[in-house]
Amino acid sequence: MRSRRRRGSTSVELALGSVPLSVLTVGAADWGWYFARHHTVAQVARDATMAGSTADDEEDPVVIAETRAKASLEAAHFDAEGITVQASTVTSPDVDGQILQIDIRVEWAPLGGLIPMPETLRSTSTFLLVNR
Repeated sequence: MRSRRRRGSTSVELALGSVPLSVLTVGAADWGWYFARHHTVAQVARDATMAGSTADDEEDPVVIAETRAKASLEAAHFDAEGITVQASTVTSPDVDGQILQIDIRVEWAPLGGLIPMPETLRSTSTFLLVNR
């Protein structure tokens, strides 16, 4: 039978060890959530730019890209008030044709907040306009 003193020290060791372990677990979950959400924003930027770049001649690629990006981000459960989408077409001297560029910024909050992280997710995507 263990002595009473040994059982008490085991409880203290458990209490002291569980605090750093909990912080590491919450921090790992926060970083995982950050990378998953950032990946979602990057994928939405690529998909929206692709949709705008393949638009028909009578459709405005900027409007299509912005609409697709906002709809996709809201479908991914981002807060609509924290979403900023800017799309534009530019003519580049290096490329024959116009280029569609989209810049997405999304405000977000981490799950636990124990580890400092960026408060804004940002992604930019650029595609050549196909039918122009």
